[in-house]
Amino acid sequence: MGNTVGVRVPPSAPSPRLGLESLYFFPEVADRRHADALTDCNWKATKVVTLPRELKSGCYAIRLRSGSGESLSEEHVVFFVRPEKPRARIAFLFPTLTYLAFANERLSFDHPEREALTGQPAVLSEIDIEMYRRFDFGLSTYDTHADGSGVCYSSYHRPIMNMRPKYRMPSLDVPMGLAADLSVIAWLDQSDFEYEVLTDEDLHRDGPAALSPYACVISGARPEYYTERMLDATEDYIAGGGRYIYAGGNGFNATAGLRDGEPWIVECRRRDDGYKPWISRYGEHYMATDGMRGDPWKVLGRATQKLVGIGLAPGRRRRSALPEWAQTSRPRCGPNGNG
Repeated sequence: MGNTVGVRVPPSAPSPRLGLESLYFFPEVADRRHADALTDCNWKATKVVTLPRELKSGCYAIRLRSGSGESLSEEHVVFFVRPEKPRARIAFLFPTLTYLAFANERLSFDHPEREALTGQPAVLSEIDIEMYRRFDFGLSTYDTHADGSGVCYSSYHRPIMNMRPKYRMPSLDVPMGLAADLSVIAWLDQSDFEYEVLTDEDLHRDGPAALSPYACVISGARPEYYTERMLDATEDYIAGGGRYIYAGGNGFNATAGLRDGEPWIVECRRRDDGYKPWISRYGEHYMATDGMRGDPWKVLGRATQKLVGIGLAPGRRRRSALPEWAQTSRPRCGPNGNG
């Protein structure tokens, strides 16, 4: 008691009005530790594979098999090979931050509006059921912890069951994420285009230098989650004359955070703007990794439409824009316009 407390303000700033306020404990922003939170399994390496230096840049997987016949079990551990020195004119950018955001998501089971949004029941596989039953695989940033708070962190230092080449999203029964992006890789291979691959981690770490060696960059099917560094680099590449093929939807929509030195962990925060599976509590709207506000980029003044000319708009999926009588009575037309 009796000590003084000094407050410093810039000389050019107006004189502030000072008040004394007693602070108290806010339980809604208290530190919470969750038993179902997982960012690293801390598993020891069972097998180490040395890749040949001449291996072509691309997406690969270590295939694991056990059993035989109908009891055969198969698993793929996916990894990406970036070129030691860029040589191709085309780069395909795998949206790995979006893979992490959706890693092991349980929307097909827990989302209350899922069928209203998709217009169909979920098509579940044995993998989906096993993933839902086992919390030791960790959760996605679209899920909630046992206490109802949203999952802010996701990591690929754990099994990611829906980041597999044969995986189909049960809500729509279509390939999603990596499985969808591999269709673009198949097209590039079958068309004999020379290309190399990059990941979101490469773009975040290297910035414009990751894209500048290439005449054309192709996005994945859903490049949704972007850090500020990634968005800056993409804007600079396009503004500098780079050709960018936006081959996806819902792209460049949400902020994400990566801590330097830990690129395997993505952070997501959600305010009450736009679509959200959960809302961050007061005091938790900003990233702990980089201080960025968790929001859709359009709320921060960087809408997707400004970058690639098209962007996400709110709406509901509808099976047809025509009434039932028009669907049955309207004549069919061939490709040349003839009935």
